[in-house]
Amino acid sequence: SEWAAVFHSASCVGTLLDRLCHKVEIVEIAGESWRLKEANERTSRRRSRPPKPPG
Repeated sequence: SEWAAVFHSASCVGTLLDRLCHKVEIVEIAGESWRLKEANERTSRRRSRPPKPPG
């Protein structure tokens, strides 16, 4: 839905995505994702912190 703010019409977006994906190759990487690991660590740190006092 946010593509419409950048491009003039939905057909422009469709054409752009079609051209970008035309000869794409998907590379599957085995192993642990460090981004997912860090995101999980940030989430667990937020949950373990005591709530801030109002003010």
